[in-house]
Amino acid sequence: SENEQRINTVVKKAAAKSDKQSGFYVIFGENPFLVSKECEKMLNSILRPDQRAMALYEPKAEDARIADVLDELRTLPFLAPKRVVLIKDAEPFVKANTEQLEAYLDDPSPSGILILTVTSWDKRTRFHKKAQAVGALIEIAKMYSNQMPAYLAAYAQQTHGIRLDVQCSRFLVEL
Repeated sequence: SENEQRINTVVKKAAAKSDKQSGFYVIFGENPFLVSKECEKMLNSILRPDQRAMALYEPKAEDARIADVLDELRTLPFLAPKRVVLIKDAEPFVKANTEQLEAYLDDPSPSGILILTVTSWDKRTRFHKKAQAVGALIEIAKMYSNQMPAYLAAYAQQTHGIRLDVQCSRFLVEL
């Protein structure tokens, strides 16, 4: 789909920036389902399911403390290639800790990856410029109602092996 092509382009550009994996990702978009799917895909590319128990730290955004997040990022991974910190719906965390996050991006941990998911991302800030230079920003495009039936049919086929015709997918979208 158009969204996946756009995401792949962003990820390829980020990979072209450096041969090593980025240590900072922001996944943002208005559709929480698509943002969550992209986040899951990214996690799967970094960690196997059996590595998540030891190498994934996923605090709630409201409860996340910057000191704990930075400690986790700087801790060497055990039985995994990287240590991953994932903060979903991270707007309150980013707002409260922008300065510390900017300072972290000046010298990011080589063994840690920070992934933030947010609904909106202000592209006019200094933090955006620094994040773009150091990491990868993945924007999930807004999906319009006329695009939903085709996406639903493709999703059902890819994820569950179910083939939906156009009329059925339109009906599901209306429901």
